[in-house]
Amino acid sequence: MRSGRSCSSSAPAAAGIPAPSGTRRIRSLRGRPPWPRRCAPMPDPLTRPVRRLSSLAAACAAVLALVLLAVLSTAALPAGPAAAGKVQVSVDERTWNDELPREIFDSVEHMAPGDDVTDTVWVRNVTAEPLKIAVQMRWAGPEAATALDDVLTVGLNDASATVGQLRQEPLTVSLGNVGPDQVARVDAGAHLPLSAGNSTQREYLQFELVLQLSEGTTPSPQPSDSPSEDPGPEPSSDPSSEPTGEADPPQDDEDARQLPLPRTGAEVLMLAIIGGFVLAAGVAALVATRRRRESDD
Repeated sequence: MRSGRSCSSSAPAAAGIPAPSGTRRIRSLRGRPPWPRRCAPMPDPLTRPVRRLSSLAAACAAVLALVLLAVLSTAALPAGPAAAGKVQVSVDERTWNDELPREIFDSVEHMAPGDDVTDTVWVRNVTAEPLKIAVQMRWAGPEAATALDDVLTVGLNDASATVGQLRQEPLTVSLGNVGPDQVARVDAGAHLPLSAGNSTQREYLQFELVLQLSEGTTPSPQPSDSPSEDPGPEPSSDPSSEPTGEADPPQDDEDARQLPLPRTGAEVLMLAIIGGFVLAAGVAALVATRRRRESDD
């Protein structure tokens, strides 16, 4: 743009001093400097909406990341409103809260083939009445089948199920009748076998733990151990019932001897022990025989 004033990078000439030939004297207008002042550039009004949109996109991305983290991680749900004030949970059996302070398997970042991960939660009855407590593991991932369905196994205490079975039906474990101020233990686990292929990569184990409470039963009082007096048989007036001094011979009841005993598992354990000893003896004899033949040669 053209200005009504001529500009120069040099200062104006002093008054009364003739300007050199070929130059032009710069006059000051109203005491203002003759050279143009440097002004800060004005912001473009079109950049403000762009900045606002970028800030909004960053905020949405942060919220989306938090949502994905909460959904894809293995979650342990709190006891819930129905259980509030009735039970407390803990991860170290020392600090008790209405909700777990962390997620199940929180220290596990990933699983490799052959890994076994475990975690333990304790549940305490804080009421004055007994409660029946059950823990249920529910699938919280996608409904469609994944590569983990027939590979990854999850478990609660002594019960286990594959991911495919967990998707079809929750895994429920009863903790039994928990009395006032008593504690029940829940062991959760997951196993990825060595046979797991590359298709299991980037898969997530997604499930929920839910507590189910119901009214428990109060144990009946145990009978006292004090001995009771037995009045004994009343004397009989029948002379045939008097003892004759000869004892009756023992009866050989064949049916009574053939009654099966209840299976306790001891016989299976005994067979396994005997088999182990026999196998060890056979191996020792075989090794000794070979050494003897080698020495004879």
